[in-house]
Amino acid sequence: MKYFLILLFLAGITGAASAVPYQDPQYTFDNSDTVLVGTILTADIITEPVITRAENFFSETAGVAIYEIHVEEYLKNSGSDTITVAGFFTRESNAMSVHTYPYEADQRVLFYLIKNNDTNTGLQFEILSGVSRVIEDSLCPENSEFVRGICVVNDAIDDSIQKIPTDSEQRESLSKGETLGDSLGWWTLAGSIVIVGLFVIILARRKK
Repeated sequence: MKYFLILLFLAGITGAASAVPYQDPQYTFDNSDTVLVGTILTADIITEPVITRAENFFSETAGVAIYEIHVEEYLKNSGSDTITVAGFFTRESNAMSVHTYPYEADQRVLFYLIKNNDTNTGLQFEILSGVSRVIEDSLCPENSEFVRGICVVNDAIDDSIQKIPTDSEQRESLSKGETLGDSLGWWTLAGSIVIVGLFVIILARRKK
């Protein structure tokens, strides 16, 4: 009965032939109720996707799965060590859908969760498709950390980035270059005088 109620709530999602909107990771993080890293303990398929194809028409009703998750780390808000959530999935990856293949047991996943407003299901959250993803190696590359949906470089590698000179360093550099700058300035002035002089001579000869 419990899964039947979940099915009534979740199964009626249909994907039409339209472009999938870009999901900004920081905006998604801010608008998610919970973000976490966890490992799938169990994955129960409740319904399979239903795909309808016709000439110039495509629609998909996403499948529904129930996942039990062991939480490794909460990245936004907090909760229990083990949670159960609902999620949509597809069996055919296509440009019309944000849904992914169903997750499998033992997979480590970055989950973005939003509140499940159907109080009859007994599940507090459902997975936000399109941004939740399997973590193949580590959540972020080495020397970076996860901040509001993106991986940001740590201070540990700041030394490898070219630093902007301080005001005193800039003044010292300019002081060292004064002799060369002055020399170039004088040569430029001298050249300009010569050119003007030649121009005056040419005009005078033409008048004669």
